[in-house]
Amino acid sequence: MLTAAQYRAKAAEYAELLKAASLPAEVHEFRRRERSYLMLAENEEWMADNRDKINTRGADENSYGDAILAPPDRVFDDTWATFRISGDGFDNCPFAIGTKVKMRLLHNFHIRDGMIAKEIGYEVWRRDE
Repeated sequence: MLTAAQYRAKAAEYAELLKAASLPAEVHEFRRRERSYLMLAENEEWMADNRDKINTRGADENSYGDAILAPPDRVFDDTWATFRISGDGFDNCPFAIGTKVKMRLLHNFHIRDGMIAKEIGYEVWRRDE
């Protein structure tokens, strides 16, 4: 996962590309990507500043810890996070601001030479009463 500063740097790259874009599709795509990276930066900063407001645990904590069988070139992270939606910081969030939610975060990391080469993330949203 990138840091907030790295997300902001990526947003700045797309802002520069946006200045040179001439096709409407390019303008739309570069603007979308710039906003997306800025939103990711804001989310990362919020997460860092509000760790005490987030309740996380391994999805299978009561069964067998966080262990998930995987081939040596894959690592999985399976976590639940419980929090209240406080702003427009999540793309595709199915709930309104103010809703208390429980979100399952599943990451599939592809490993090459001991480093993360690719990350695939999944979110499963639920209302938490």
